[in-house]
Amino acid sequence: MSKTKTVDLVERSLEKDKKDFITMCKVFQAACIVFAVCAAALVAIVLVPLILMGADMLATVVFIINALPLLLGFVTACNFGWKIFGTLKNGESPFRYDIADKVKGAAFALLGSGFIGIIIQPVSYTVSEHFSDIGHYFSFASFGCCVMGAGLGVAAYIMNYGCKLQQESDETL
Repeated sequence: MSKTKTVDLVERSLEKDKKDFITMCKVFQAACIVFAVCAAALVAIVLVPLILMGADMLATVVFIINALPLLLGFVTACNFGWKIFGTLKNGESPFRYDIADKVKGAAFALLGSGFIGIIIQPVSYTVSEHFSDIGHYFSFASFGCCVMGAGLGVAAYIMNYGCKLQQESDETL
């Protein structure tokens, strides 16, 4: 009589899900780098022609002052995302306080840069008349940063609550 091996379907499914999760974390980690580089390239694509075409120096400075906070906030949030997915890629539980803190950091970076962008824009309109042509793009980007930051803030709050529940569950076992 031959013995047949029985395979636990739950274990096989869990192993497949874990491999898929690690793959997705790698993809999202790479996407964070790509997004940060694309944001910097977008600012450079607009800035270089301004300088080469001999645009008014005041208009160029106003563009830089408006673009810099948004760019720094977005790149900082992407850096937090890269770290989060790097931690998750190693098979760690997503309900950890350090991950919740990184999500909160990304939220603050986006909210801060969005609010700074909203505050800077009215001044930019009064300083440079050329800014009015592209100012609505910065308004849209600033508002988008605030919305994304608020969404990440809610996610950080939920993850922090999940961490507390995970800790409580671990202590009861």
